[in-house]
Amino acid sequence: MSGLEITHDWLDFDGHDEPAIERTFATLRIVADGQCVTRVLDKRARTTLDYVVVPLYPVAEWIAANWWTLLEECHVPEREASHADYVRRHHLRTANEGYALPDLRVMPEGDWARLEWHRRRTQHQTVDFLEGGEARMPAAELQQALADLVSSVSERLAASETTGTWLQREWRAIQSVDPQEREFCSAAAWLGMDPYEVDDATANLVLAMWQQAPASVREDIFRASSGQRLVDSVNWVKDGLAAIESAPEDGRDWPALRKRAGPAPVGDVPWHQGYLLAQDLRARLGLHDRVPLSLGELVRVIEANYPPVASLDGLFGCSPAQAPCCYTAKRRPEQRRFVCARGLMSFFYDSPEGPLLLSSVPTRLQQQSRAFAAELLAPAELIRPRLVGDEVSQEQVGDLAAEFDVSPYVIEHQIQNHRLALLASF
Repeated sequence: MSGLEITHDWLDFDGHDEPAIERTFATLRIVADGQCVTRVLDKRARTTLDYVVVPLYPVAEWIAANWWTLLEECHVPEREASHADYVRRHHLRTANEGYALPDLRVMPEGDWARLEWHRRRTQHQTVDFLEGGEARMPAAELQQALADLVSSVSERLAASETTGTWLQREWRAIQSVDPQEREFCSAAAWLGMDPYEVDDATANLVLAMWQQAPASVREDIFRASSGQRLVDSVNWVKDGLAAIESAPEDGRDWPALRKRAGPAPVGDVPWHQGYLLAQDLRARLGLHDRVPLSLGELVRVIEANYPPVASLDGLFGCSPAQAPCCYTAKRRPEQRRFVCARGLMSFFYDSPEGPLLLSSVPTRLQQQSRAFAAELLAPAELIRPRLVGDEVSQEQVGDLAAEFDVSPYVIEHQIQNHRLALLASF
């Protein structure tokens, strides 16, 4: 992965009545993971370019205005905030102010970030965007590239004797944030809030819940929850931890079983890592061709009340006797099995020092655990010989789901992600 490159060359421009706009016109070129996001067709010159000509002040202003959420807020569909708010904070197009910008979407995923862009024909601009694609990169690389652009625009303004703009004031404030303020800003952004727009009551609630939430799952709670249901989410997790702590002993030597997993194989992207871990565990535990895979001998299920938000799937941890336990409100057996399987990745391959909160948030660990569960319960190499022909019908998917004791959704994803066959149009 080559990360994100945002390059520009300043242009002389005269004719705009706003100095911050006039003095920041430039060519803008964006390359993500070696792919040119800003490749366009110039409709007047009938030629292809790798850049657009735009004023960079609105772009830098948009980055600074959404700094914390742009870098920290994961996309959580179940959250009460409207989709329009998320789009405004994460889609570069919303900063265009009448100029041509690519349909580039910045989507944080914890320690990593995903960029996605789409081809676009414009109606009132002179260029059409020709490329679509996707790239992943460490969040630190994204942050540095965005910060470099904002700093460059601020310096350009200062060099042209344009001072006192909103961008310059805001950027100085962001750069001067102390560690405690930074922690609050990140926590608010995880909840989908602009930390500079929350009222005092909400700010006090966020701080109180930050202190009450168990440290090992604090960030995961905030990423999966919402400001309106944060108290309920924290209490739900605390109830789960208490239930796991009081789980009875069963006499098994769980630490010895954990040691059978051995060193973890390493994959490149989250789902590949999850697949490798599941394949490794099946081999080490001698499960091989076992279908369906029984999890009753590996996980104790603790039934929970319905979670406060749909994005919370379960809490996985170890009892005082080191027995793996899964606290979940899932009622359907196949959904419960899937959540339990996700937690086993943590039990066998991660440090047992703390519990794991399982959610639908797209962080690297959560993506990895979902891929692990799918491959553990319905291995691609066991699905492959059961397929007949190059296309799989809905009925065949249902039969496979019943055989592996998983949802049809898991079978569909395994077939698609491992490119086992084509799915018939349902």
